[in-house]
Amino acid sequence: MSDLTEFVQARVDEDEAVAREAAADHGREHWAVGGGGEYVYPDPPPGNSYVATGPWGGGIGRAAAHIARHDPARVLAECEAKQHLLDEALVWGEGCLDVMARYMAEVYADHPDYREEWRP
Repeated sequence: MSDLTEFVQARVDEDEAVAREAAADHGREHWAVGGGGEYVYPDPPPGNSYVATGPWGGGIGRAAAHIARHDPARVLAECEAKQHLLDEALVWGEGCLDVMARYMAEVYADHPDYREEWRP
């Protein structure tokens, strides 16, 4: 396995681990957006709505929708799909795997271990 493929595999593994931890922290994988567009953490403690707040001003609804859309369940599904792509590319050979990994790695270009020579 090349350094590039190892890099992608490590990022997919990290994404999966973080999503599983987030799901475990809240007891479920699906999160929700409240009726007013605000992001609401699942199953908040009594007396606390846990509505998202932040520097979004009037855009909290859009930010909340984005957060809920990328809940742990979706991230886990994406990790599984990426793993299938890596596995399938390996069947076709290291050259195919490196091409696939090059495009997958671009998502993680802001990671400190990303190398510019991997950019497609």
